[in-house]
Amino acid sequence: MIYATSLKRLFGIESYLKSLEKVARDKEIDVRTRRNLIEVNTNDRIATFELLDEEAKPTGKTEQIEYSLLHIGPPCSTPEALRNSAFVDKTGFMDVDGGSLQSKKYPNVFGVGDCMNTPNAKTAAAVSSHLKTIEKNLTQVMQGNRPCMQYDGYASCPLVVSTNRVILAEFGPRGAMETTPFDQSKPTYWAYLMKRYFMPALYWNGLIKGYWNGPATLRNCTRLVKSK
Repeated sequence: MIYATSLKRLFGIESYLKSLEKVARDKEIDVRTRRNLIEVNTNDRIATFELLDEEAKPTGKTEQIEYSLLHIGPPCSTPEALRNSAFVDKTGFMDVDGGSLQSKKYPNVFGVGDCMNTPNAKTAAAVSSHLKTIEKNLTQVMQGNRPCMQYDGYASCPLVVSTNRVILAEFGPRGAMETTPFDQSKPTYWAYLMKRYFMPALYWNGLIKGYWNGPATLRNCTRLVKSK
């Protein structure tokens, strides 16, 4: 198995890097960094990658990899209607203040979800914290006041590393933002149970219906437990 990524390492957050590198070693996964997929020859089953330098810029060199199964995570982009609007920056993402999520061009407009140019990882978990921020700030602006709530950059990515083990990665742009008092940097069975049973229920019955605005309050409580 080969894992090719445009990143300079296996995972961007330091707290979870060592555990994921151990998983890769144990499973004999060939990790190749600074690779950008540019072509797929489906007849011959060959994937062509351009090699990137430390600044993630093309070096002019390429690498061809034969495959039997190819799984691709394509680059993120916004819907065409948004990309061609006046709301976006030069990258095509909605240009917002990273804290209030208010549009930098139109103060009566706010962003939510993956379409924004905020530095957080684009995950469903991030949206829950977006909603908490917007709920407060929309009300403030509609009442003629300035936004008062700041998005903390929270995102989460439950990393399934076996049939019954998960690394429950929670983080922001500056590092880990873990909710539980336990060590979430290692693969655990309890995190697998959360991923398998609890999180789908939380998504469909909490987030989608507007009852779940992220784990910030719970995280504050568990910090008290950790500090004792």
